Amino acid sequence: MTFKEERVRIPFGEKQLDATLCIPLSANEDCLRVLTAVILTHGAGGDMNFRHLVSLAKAIALEGILSIRFTCKSLNLGYRVKAYRAAWVSPVYLNDTFSISNMFLGGRSMGARAATAVARQLSESGEAKVQGLVCLSFPLHPPGQTGTHRQRSEDLRELPEDMCVLFVSGTEDNMCDRVIFEGVLDEMKASATVNWLEKGNHGLTVKGRSEESVLNEVNSNVLNWISKYTTLQQIPEEARKVHKLLHSRLLQTEIRVLYELQYVLNNSFRQQKSFRALKQVEQCIHRLKEMKLDSALGELMELCPSQAQRQIASDSKGDITVPSQPALEWYCLKVLGAAQLMSCVLQRCTRAFVLSQQHLQSEEFVLLNVVLTSMLSRLWVFFRGILASLAPLYEQILKLWKDVSQAQHMPYLRDFPLPTDILEFLGPSDSPLSGMEPAPAPESLRKDLEKL
Repeated sequence: MTFKEERVRIPFGEKQLDATLCIPLSANEDCLRVLTAVILTHGAGGDMNFRHLVSLAKAIALEGILSIRFTCKSLNLGYRVKAYRAAWVSPVYLNDTFSISNMFLGGRSMGARAATAVARQLSESGEAKVQGLVCLSFPLHPPGQTGTHRQRSEDLRELPEDMCVLFVSGTEDNMCDRVIFEGVLDEMKASATVNWLEKGNHGLTVKGRSEESVLNEVNSNVLNWISKYTTLQQIPEEARKVHKLLHSRLLQTEIRVLYELQYVLNNSFRQQKSFRALKQVEQCIHRLKEMKLDSALGELMELCPSQAQRQIASDSKGDITVPSQPALEWYCLKVLGAAQLMSCVLQRCTRAFVLSQQHLQSEEFVLLNVVLTSMLSRLWVFFRGILASLAPLYEQILKLWKDVSQAQHMPYLRDFPLPTDILEFLGPSDSPLSGMEPAPAPESLRKDLEKL
């Protein structure tokens, strides 16, 4: 996976804020269907090009998450909060290119305070749901002035119970006394996770360690935490989308039309190439039904803990039950097998379409072949949509599989390494996901159709 950076300007009253998008790309540099986004901003003395923010934004994008970082150099917290809200409602990422269902707010130092204030405002007003907060070096108090921590921690203490917060702070941060901070954590209603950087200061630098190693540790902590709160939510969502497409009334109608045509044409056209190609389409669809993908998706949705179960486990500091590594490997294989069958259906639909097209050009059985080409076109579109929906589902199952295998390594598959994505499995030259589109009809065919 790669990414591209895109400079944008965010409307802010009569002004504009400089911002940069880090957009995840697939292996062939197509924009991915992004589900999660993170907004980041800097502290009091920097801008969006602060090295920690740039490093984190790029690491996030490499994991398939959209990142938006922006610059606002004002030292007035109220002004910074207004600027953050402008970034929240900005149209730069609220478009058809992305399908954002999980939004995280984040920032460093003063930027973390602004992000926290916005998250509180949005939750209290009911405008939108923030999935979580990422606070790097939260400034609980000015250096040596620990008495101000009540004012600075007010927004933290008022965050709702269903919000999760990640703090990454240095153990030697002179703006975050550890004892006082742990007292604030006890008062918070939100679910909080703290990653202490040993011997790190407020700038998250550590004497004796390279900047690169520290950045890698911080980025890894943030990514693991985000993955924990998004993967278990996204797997049921993605599985539900595929399940809905499989049971679409329109798709089932087209399949019934295919079966009826097979029955009617069996005696008269069984030796024709177009009929045999149509039969191959039907065989692939039948194999897809036999593999019972819809049942497997239903089981997967039941195995993933609900939001309420995750919240209860978080509040009680307990564990949650997730599918085992062998189970996740089995679901990965199921999705890969379904993707292979979908690809086969698309190829067979294309071949049958081309043969029916040739009959139309030679003016043989014109009406019949018009029906066949239109039905095959619709089937192609349906199954390509299902294949496209399987890709993000597989990606999320694979993420959970990696996390589970690290926590409790008990593999079932030993001689088959799971591919990193469906495109890699199908192959770029063979996969309809690599941008393949149906070839346009020849001019002669279009003229024939216009005559009908």
